Amino acid sequence: MRKILLCIILCGGSIGWAVPGFSQSLLHLYGDIQWEERQVKGPVCLEIFGLAGNQSVQVQTNEKGTGYALTVKRPDYTFLSLMFRRCGQPDKVAYVNVQLTESDSVRCDLSFRPQEYMLGEVQVKGSSSRKEQGQRFMRDVEEAMIFAGKKSNVTLTENMLFNKAANNTRQLFRNVPGITIQEGSEGGLQLNIGTRGLNPNRSSNFNMRQNGYDISADPLGYPESYYTPNANDIKEVQVFRGASALQYGSQFGGMVNFKLSEPSADKKVEVRQHVSYGSYGFLSSYTRAS
Repeated sequence: MRKILLCIILCGGSIGWAVPGFSQSLLHLYGDIQWEERQVKGPVCLEIFGLAGNQSVQVQTNEKGTGYALTVKRPDYTFLSLMFRRCGQPDKVAYVNVQLTESDSVRCDLSFRPQEYMLGEVQVKGSSSRKEQGQRFMRDVEEAMIFAGKKSNVTLTENMLFNKAANNTRQLFRNVPGITIQEGSEGGLQLNIGTRGLNPNRSSNFNMRQNGYDISADPLGYPESYYTPNANDIKEVQVFRGASALQYGSQFGGMVNFKLSEPSADKKVEVRQHVSYGSYGFLSSYTRAS
């Protein structure tokens, strides 16, 4: 029994080695090379990646540098993605995809010239009204103040879709460009925003106002903000970035003015109550009387 098994193993092994493998043959690559004008005047060294794993294979072109030819071991796979690079110049690269057949010779022409592509037509559509997106710019003259030529952004909370009950700063300032937000207060009472790389902690680099009045403890000596109006009571968030806000204070980041909703003109007394429940025990209550 042992002799029979040994014979089967030896015979099987000899058959496996005797069958000619497709990967044992050689592959001949050749082709023409196109360079940029006045780039090559003699033979050039090329590095080829994709034939031997992570290692490169070098080949020398002809005397004029207009063609190449090399013979390598035929790989086991039938599709090659090759990268040709000029030795010592990593910016001179040409890519070629090769589909191998039963032929031992494959022609791969190279082009090191800048490639030009004609892109198809692209249509970009958007809303022409910033008010529909919950935004607008400050007018040139508004309430005896001049805003012409200043970087301003006004967020209209009435036209925005966000969770006002959570008083989330990130959602409130999401449409304002150039703002850095640091969320550190669950209820949104302490606003942490910055701009132009300035520290957003307590919004100390922003002049914080409510209806045009300072809400920080000391705008000059202690500008940190410890109070933020409730999002349910905010009508507009006016943001002025950079030096355009220096007329209001010494903060280089800019100014943020929370403009609150006004009482109803046709009602003598009005009371509003908002109660919100959510997951993880969330409960928010807002009451307004005017």
